[in-house]
Amino acid sequence: DRRSIINCHNNLCLLYAQHGELAKAHEYGERVLQAAKRFAVEPELVANAHGNLAVACMSAERLDAALIHLHEALRIHQRFDMRRHMVATYFNLAETHYKRYKAQGDPEDERLGDQNAAVAQTIGRELGLEGFVQNTAGLKREILGAAQEPDKLAAPEHAARLRANADALS
Repeated sequence: DRRSIINCHNNLCLLYAQHGELAKAHEYGERVLQAAKRFAVEPELVANAHGNLAVACMSAERLDAALIHLHEALRIHQRFDMRRHMVATYFNLAETHYKRYKAQGDPEDERLGDQNAAVAQTIGRELGLEGFVQNTAGLKREILGAAQEPDKLAAPEHAARLRANADALS
């Protein structure tokens, strides 16, 4: 059945990405995206393909490409109100921006990392995902090192404003 095959391709994409076989990860992720162009594919599966391709791109230090896939995944999550998925995508956006900040030193990436981490925490709290909230709270320090203070994350009211904007888009 088509859905099972697409789900299998998504799983293979993620597994290959996690094991550093990035060409194979890309191949399977693209199979999902190509299938979605030919026939109806559940939005969750398409968003997962983008998320998995982002993981592959992050592993290859292709952070700009990872951000493109993450923004596309987020667009789908927002359109179909997949709030649990949004938390992970905002987390991954924060992680990618912090990594790009570490590599390139652009303060805008640090700001965007803080902003996405704050939104992930806000939505995570709303959904009762406290473990996820705690992981997000330590993300900046984990990537940028102990010299970074965790209180540099965006203020909660900033995250609430971003959340309201995200709701308006969906």
